[in-house]
Amino acid sequence: MQRKPDSVEWILGGVIVVAVLFVWFSSTSSNNSVAIIRMDDIAKETGWDVQAGDVFRKERAAIESDIMRQQQLLKADIDAKRVEIGENPTPEQLEILRVMQQQMQSQTMQLRKRSQENLQKIQMQQMQDFVGELQPIILKLSAEGNFTVVLDRTRSNVFYADPATDITDAVIKELQKQ
Repeated sequence: MQRKPDSVEWILGGVIVVAVLFVWFSSTSSNNSVAIIRMDDIAKETGWDVQAGDVFRKERAAIESDIMRQQQLLKADIDAKRVEIGENPTPEQLEILRVMQQQMQSQTMQLRKRSQENLQKIQMQQMQDFVGELQPIILKLSAEGNFTVVLDRTRSNVFYADPATDITDAVIKELQKQ
């Protein structure tokens, strides 16, 4: 089964296309240039990756705990029904138990799917918050360096970048000043 791109991949792909088109259309001006940052390095240097990871792990643990609690409640319902039915169930009663078991599995799968979607939303929100925090610094350094485009080397699949265009260290220094 082939994996479909998720919304983050679509967004990143769109950003890359826009950035490439912007660079291509703005290449007629000799004063414009491109800067490169490494978001992963910025996240590591500032401790953001650890903080975001902690929040994510706590949320995931809470979700897993909730799923386990829901499963236990559903299992308790099935066990209570088994006790109610007794040792010699009729075919209809066996069917009721089978249906209850299927419903428990279905509800658990739906809960896991919703939980996974919520975790993805949390990750996307964390990344948006981080980019929002960096945006003013990147804009400031872009103006100072006369950069028309700043690309994230880590996520944009930049295969070559002149080291002189990398402003990651400057972004880290500015972020640490705040």
